[in-house]
Amino acid sequence: MIEPRADERAALAAALAAAERARRDAEDEAERLRGQVRARDDLLTAAGHELRNPLNAMLIFADVVDLDLRRARAAPDPGALERLALRLEALSRQIRQFSRRATVLLDVTQLGAGRLRLEPQEVDLGRLVGRLLDDLEPLAAASRTPLARALAPGVVGRWDPLRLEQVAENLVSNALKFGQGRPVRVEVTALDGGARAGLTVRDEGPGIAPADLARLFERFERGHADASRAGFGVGLWIVSQLVTAMGGGVDVESAPGAGSTFRVVLPTGAGGGA
Repeated sequence: MIEPRADERAALAAALAAAERARRDAEDEAERLRGQVRARDDLLTAAGHELRNPLNAMLIFADVVDLDLRRARAAPDPGALERLALRLEALSRQIRQFSRRATVLLDVTQLGAGRLRLEPQEVDLGRLVGRLLDDLEPLAAASRTPLARALAPGVVGRWDPLRLEQVAENLVSNALKFGQGRPVRVEVTALDGGARAGLTVRDEGPGIAPADLARLFERFERGHADASRAGFGVGLWIVSQLVTAMGGGVDVESAPGAGSTFRVVLPTGAGGGA
């Protein structure tokens, strides 16, 4: 039997090592693809739940409005117009909520592919957040969570209003979801002489464990292990991505049993940068 030379043994060992590396790389890639498929399936499942609720509410309100109109035609009632206006206002809130949730799905794709386009214009942050909180009052009432607001006037900057509303809506909805019926406080403040704007959302909920804080703003992650709470698991990731795209930053302070405080800071374009 002829023994292979040393250089042949070295070449064989190198080939075997390369083949083993290729095998491991292929397994890693296969696992990554399986993870993406699972994440997609989880997102689609959550999307079905998240979008079905406001859609069902819209259908119910539409039926009620139709019934009110039929009754008003059959027997004129002085209070019919007022009731109809309230119904339409509630329906409008549900439509806006549905639109925001549908936008989340689109943004997951656009942000992941780096295709999101911002359309900045002059925005009064306090007014924008105030209108959003008005829309979320029924949700706060349903969860018996008081919404407190301290919105400084005249905090103006150049931001994309749709994306900015999305940031605020994700943070406030998250606080209401985990607020456990205790007050949620929303603040808008001017910082650094107006060069920056601050948005703060505080809740008195269960708080977030230190191990979870590190991955809180990652895609498909949740800060709480309660699987019964529906959601895409992308809300805070979208907040982080949108705030970064607008030149700002977001952070969180939390501890188990001590609630959570989310802070967004954005440049206004007045008197300096971020």
